[in-house]
Amino acid sequence: MLLFQMHRIIWHSGGPSEFEEMRQRGGLVYHIKRDIRQEKSAERIMVGAMHLLLQNPKAPLTIQGICKECGSSRSTFYRLFDGTDDVIYFWCERFFRGILEICAENERTGISYDPFRLYAEHFSAHTEELAAILQQGKIGLIMEANRRNLIEFADVLFPEMDTHSSEFTFFVEMRSSVIVGAWKAWLETGQSASIDEVVEYSRRQLRYFNREWE
Repeated sequence: MLLFQMHRIIWHSGGPSEFEEMRQRGGLVYHIKRDIRQEKSAERIMVGAMHLLLQNPKAPLTIQGICKECGSSRSTFYRLFDGTDDVIYFWCERFFRGILEICAENERTGISYDPFRLYAEHFSAHTEELAAILQQGKIGLIMEANRRNLIEFADVLFPEMDTHSSEFTFFVEMRSSVIVGAWKAWLETGQSASIDEVVEYSRRQLRYFNREWE
C-alpha cells in the first residue's frame, strides 16, 4: 500500500517566479493552473508515478505506465507535464517546499527550531520515495528542487544575505549539497547511522567549511 502524505499543493502567485522563468528558458516544465480539476489530475499522476517507483525502483518510468497506473489519459498527462522527470521533480519540489514552509513560519514567529533536524525528520519519513528516485539516477532533480526552494525562501530564511550576490550562489549550492549529499550517503550505507548522527555529520561539514584557515 502506498504510504504517501505530503503538504497541500502550493501555487505561485503574482508574476513568474525565478523557477518559472527557468522553465521558460528550457528547464523542467509542468503546466498546472489554479484549477481544482487540474490539481486533482496532477496529484493523481504524481501519486501513480511514485507508486510505480516504489513497486520497482529500478524499472524505467514511462508515461504509458504512469497513465495506466493512475487511470489518466496521455492527453491529460501532457496538459500538465512534459515528461516523467517533470512528475518526479513535482514531487521533489513539494517535498522541499513543505520543509521550508515550516522553517519560514518558525522564522516569522520567532520559534526556535533546528533546520537540520527538520530536514532529517522529513527525509526519514519519506525514505522509500527518495531511495526510489535515487535508484532512477535522478539525484539532480532532488538537488535542484532543494536549491530552488532555498532561493525562493531566502528573504525569510537568510535575511542578512544579498540574494543577488555571487556569495549567495555559493552558499545555496554548498548548503544544498551538504544536506542532500548527507542523506544520499545515509541511504547508500543502508541507513546504518542514526538520525542524530546524520544531523551531526551535516552540522560538522558546515562547521568545517566555516573554519578560518591560516
